[in-house]
Amino acid sequence: MENYVNKNTYAEGIHLSTINDQAFIIGLIEKLEDAEQSSTATMDFQDPDYKIIIKDNQKIINDLGYYEGAIKLGVEGRYLNQEEERLYAVTVKLPLVQ
Repeated sequence: MENYVNKNTYAEGIHLSTINDQAFIIGLIEKLEDAEQSSTATMDFQDPDYKIIIKDNQKIINDLGYYEGAIKLGVEGRYLNQEEERLYAVTVKLPLVQ
């Protein structure tokens, strides 16, 4: 999993770190798959603080926004799928982002 500082647009950013803890990554993916979600399609809110990319052998399997503090947009969570306009009700903190 790679972490990026979010600049003015979601596509820009500076690589911060890589998380290699497979147990953490698998646990996070499972929580995201099982999480309640809320549509953000008609909401106005701040861009995520970070962009995270979850990869499996260099293939991107998830590209999400991450908020340092949980936000409430229908559900409370830290992980935003901007492409699908969904906020996941997952508040797990990333280990390298403080």
